[in-house]
Amino acid sequence: MSTTRRKPLSRERVVQAGVTLADRDGLDGLSMRKVAAHLRCEVMSLYNHVSSKDDLLDEMLDHVYEQMPGPTERSWPAALREMALGARQQYAAHPWSAELVTTRYPGPARRSHMDDMLRVLASAGLPEDIADLGFHALTVHVQGFSHQAAGFATRSTERADQADRYVQSLSADEHPYLVEHIRYHQERGHRHDDFEFVLDLILDGLVRAATPPAQDVTG
Repeated sequence: MSTTRRKPLSRERVVQAGVTLADRDGLDGLSMRKVAAHLRCEVMSLYNHVSSKDDLLDEMLDHVYEQMPGPTERSWPAALREMALGARQQYAAHPWSAELVTTRYPGPARRSHMDDMLRVLASAGLPEDIADLGFHALTVHVQGFSHQAAGFATRSTERADQADRYVQSLSADEHPYLVEHIRYHQERGHRHDDFEFVLDLILDGLVRAATPPAQDVTG
């Protein structure tokens, strides 16, 4: 008889199994049955630790946010840049998470991440409306770019063929700039420096908004 003892189930193990499977197969390939098989347990055993698949998805997304860096003691633009780059890195490591973020209410780790970003913006001395716009510009850029990048990276062969047929149907005479734009991305791909370029545009704009205008001393 084997004396090997199976590691007991826990909420953390169930969540980690969900993350592992979603990283490998995407959200469409995630089910409670597959999580149970991965952990070598009965499906009903999972419900001692998560109440439902929705509960599991909430915890999986919060697990991703737990890995995102918090603000540093550097200048507020540098701190925001590090937070945005760290978030982008985690979304890239877990491509399914950018899709989930638009449909789930924030859990504890995500709430802390949002609060930290708002605190850094408040420390910049920005007007309240500009700080609000800056927060949304940063989060929408990180999440939107990550969602789009994940979509390009995980397209099925069928969807890729459909996209190619659509592109071929476009008329360069009717929409010359759109056709050229698509051609540019087909040849160049989806690069990380695209993300940083727009991120720096947002941060530069916030820095200008936080800088008092120079006084005219010539008069």
